[in-house]
Amino acid sequence: MSLTSKYRAFIWDFDGTLYDTYPHTVRAYVEVLAEYGFEGDAVEIERIARISLLELKRHLKAEYALRRDYFRKVEARALELAVANARPFDDARAFVEQVVAEGGMNMLYTHRDRTALDILDAGDFTRYFADAVYDGDPDFVWKPSPKAIRALLRRNGVDKSEAIMVGDREIDVQSAAKAKIDSCLIMPYDISADTVATYKCADFATLRAVLGGGDA
Repeated sequence: MSLTSKYRAFIWDFDGTLYDTYPHTVRAYVEVLAEYGFEGDAVEIERIARISLLELKRHLKAEYALRRDYFRKVEARALELAVANARPFDDARAFVEQVVAEGGMNMLYTHRDRTALDILDAGDFTRYFADAVYDGDPDFVWKPSPKAIRALLRRNGVDKSEAIMVGDREIDVQSAAKAKIDSCLIMPYDISADTVATYKCADFATLRAVLGGGDA
């Protein structure tokens, strides 16, 4: 089964798409809230984090009147947990490796800073990626802006028709829609949700089936 017969370039989100980092992020928010004397709702924190971390910051500021140093502590704790514990989702490595083996290209578009690359390095994942836009890259813009996707396509000589964005949040696929490329929303937690994505998949196996022409 060829993964690159329709798309030559795959643009990947990092957190919640390639790597299972939400448990570490939620744990960091709850633990640091406890240090400030608050009992955080882990389920609610994860629900909002899956929308966007900016939305989560707004929610927590309104709920607990938190100071800026709280979020600095959370970022440090979440990074510590992710670097030590984050692992790629099942079949993620095999998928990106096959893309490269077939002559295709993987690129990364993440709201993380260079720590995303550090985690990829630690897992010997970086070699499968041709390029990355992250917080700190000159072409970085927060999703759902299409500008970073357009920059990745321009930087790597990829036509819009050859590219697909894969992410686990609606802002990922909204970026793709605004950049006028196809997209896949990987969402095992609510596959029935409305989306602007071209495809909806529960996992990498389903995405393989979709790209191979089989039943999703």
